[in-house]
Amino acid sequence: MIALKSSGRHDWLPVGTGKASYFITIDSNGTEVNKELIDSNSDGWTKQKLLNKMPKQQYEASETNPNNMPVKVKISSEVKRMS
Repeated sequence: MIALKSSGRHDWLPVGTGKASYFITIDSNGTEVNKELIDSNSDGWTKQKLLNKMPKQQYEASETNPNNMPVKVKISSEVKRMS
């Protein structure tokens, strides 16, 4: 379970709006072992230290990876205001 701050925001979620890309490395057991920031707009909207605070996830191999080979996945994320 992830605890929320009194503001209702996770402490790893950057303030304001922006976009970022990062790699996630997943080992042969489906365990996330690393997140690596590639880029972030808005003059460093997010930083590596925030990625390091994000909860780690557990994954299952896809049908295209039946031998459970480790993988590196590029994630592109965006936080924007909804109107």
